[in-house]
Amino acid sequence: MNSVDFLLTNKDITYEIRTEIKRLGRPIPDLIISKTDVGKSRNYSRNLNSSVYDRFKWLCGCPKRNKLFCFICLVMGGNQSAWTQEGMLRTYVRSERRNWSSESMHQAVLAVFNREMGYKRAAEQFNVPQITLECYIAKKRQNGENFKIDKAVGKFGCVFTEQQE
Repeated sequence: MNSVDFLLTNKDITYEIRTEIKRLGRPIPDLIISKTDVGKSRNYSRNLNSSVYDRFKWLCGCPKRNKLFCFICLVMGGNQSAWTQEGMLRTYVRSERRNWSSESMHQAVLAVFNREMGYKRAAEQFNVPQITLECYIAKKRQNGENFKIDKAVGKFGCVFTEQQE
């Protein structure tokens, strides 16, 4: 009942069955997924590491199809994507990389620029990639763009707005 194959073949599942599947947890079998990439000097062989299930809590596997799926997408239904239909082999890392908003990036940039925290701490706290944060700030500084500093003065806030100054 709690297998990916069951979820793929039975689309009309009741709410009670869905909650039972969720209670049982996601299937995390040891899959043998390998890919060979051709480099300039040699070939690189990459294998699926089982620790990927710890890193991506939404990821589940299907030993019958030997592919990875989004457990939440399968149980809750909804969109018809590759994560719910065919399964994926290696794009789970890219999915995590894109899982940040521009608002959180803006807050991280302000925190670094206001010297409230460093790159690493800001990236962890606002859930943005550190390299992207560093590149974004470097590009802004190179272009000579000014950041808006939202830092309050002591217990008090700013007296004038930007337009009044």
